[in-house]
Amino acid sequence: MKLFKREAIESATYRKAKRRLETVSSEEVLRYVDNTHSVLGQTVARIRKSLNGSKAEEALPLIEDLLAGADTIKAAASVLLDRQ
Repeated sequence: MKLFKREAIESATYRKAKRRLETVSSEEVLRYVDNTHSVLGQTVARIRKSLNGSKAEEALPLIEDLLAGADTIKAAASVLLDRQ
């Protein structure tokens, strides 16, 4: 028995991505995850360069992009789980 129910806080990015991904095939959802994963890898590399160099102020928008990408992958995983 759970005493506390953990409630997920869904961002606008998560809700929008989930709504859009619910209308496409599972193969398309996986392709979307693969593409998003690739972009997130590039974003992490740019964040690393920003934090190591003199451009630390450029890291904040990149970190926000990273969070948005994570939300979209989470939405994709949720859509795939709902289909199981």
